[in-house]
Amino acid sequence: MQVWQLQEKTWELVSHWKVAGMPSHMAWSHPESGRLLAVAGQDGEVTFWEAPVHARSAAPTGEGLHYRHLSSLRCSTGRPIRQVLFAPVQLGLIVVAASDDGCVHMFEADTVMSPREWTLQSKLQVGPMGQQPSLCWRPFSTGTAPMLAAACGPSVQIWQHDLAHLKWKLHAELQSSSRQPICCLDWAPAMGRPVELLAAGSGSCADVFVLSRDEGGSSSSGGGGGGVVGELYEALQHQGAVWKVEWDLLGISLAVGTDAQRVYVWRADLAGVWRTTSLLEGDASASFGGEDDMRDEEE
Repeated sequence: MQVWQLQEKTWELVSHWKVAGMPSHMAWSHPESGRLLAVAGQDGEVTFWEAPVHARSAAPTGEGLHYRHLSSLRCSTGRPIRQVLFAPVQLGLIVVAASDDGCVHMFEADTVMSPREWTLQSKLQVGPMGQQPSLCWRPFSTGTAPMLAAACGPSVQIWQHDLAHLKWKLHAELQSSSRQPICCLDWAPAMGRPVELLAAGSGSCADVFVLSRDEGGSSSSGGGGGGVVGELYEALQHQGAVWKVEWDLLGISLAVGTDAQRVYVWRADLAGVWRTTSLLEGDASASFGGEDDMRDEEE
């Protein structure tokens, strides 16, 4: 494991350590919970590491810079974990872990600072065995119950926490326009809009879905009451496979990264037509300096 920090336009290695097994995904917690790093593994275990207090003050080659191991948790299925994700900070210190058997485990910490114990709160089945899931939370807003989008294969499910029964319910299931497996999701901030926007990347396409409340009170899960319905709003085509989608802070512009080393920035005009407002191209010849390069520079 390596942690890099940007210092005056230069990335510097500030900490490195070894973990058991092979890491498959990592996620940072919100700063209010401290500098907490969750590391998911192929063995079905999630380990939590806390940043040392003076990580930046010592040289990367020095001793005692390894992040402090706080706790570990294991998903009940023991399958490789493909994604780990912290919930919005307003919900407390909650983490979800998605494994390749289509199962999502949701854990809550005993404390928001330096957690030592985690309790399983929910277990959701979002897809079949062998599919790589993708997750994203709905950004927190007052008056709306927590919502989670979970993609597995070419479909994405919308789950919402039922406060009355203290359990999660499936309210909608949407299909990607390409019918290919969805690899990434991002939920746009609501910002006063009457509808929600959800972006999903699959194949060479980035789909934009519109979610709204079911005024009739029905839902695809048959749960009834306060349901959510969704439909495909726009399918944005790209050159190369889509790897990453992300909304801006206002939920207006959508950035899409592809394996062609391009980042497209999309935005809908007043007529509702989506257009590319910016295009960034990467440099295939650029390289990232390793630990040896960092030591040479320091010497």
